[in-house]
Amino acid sequence: MDGWEDLSYKERVARHRITNVPKFVPIVERKFGKDAVKEYLRHIEDDYENNVVLRVWKILRRLLVRK
Repeated sequence: MDGWEDLSYKERVARHRITNVPKFVPIVERKFGKDAVKEYLRHIEDDYENNVVLRVWKILRRLLVRK
């Protein structure tokens, strides 16, 4: 999504905070359209699913359930 590169680090972090998603969805839609909202949500989902801590937790949980 063009136009987001000029954001500060603090602004980029705020965009990824899950509690801010409802606030940013209308902004994304207004600036970039409905397809961009889907992309934004997929991007956040990917970030959370690929989080190292979450991946380790899922592995540990699977190992613990097997016992």
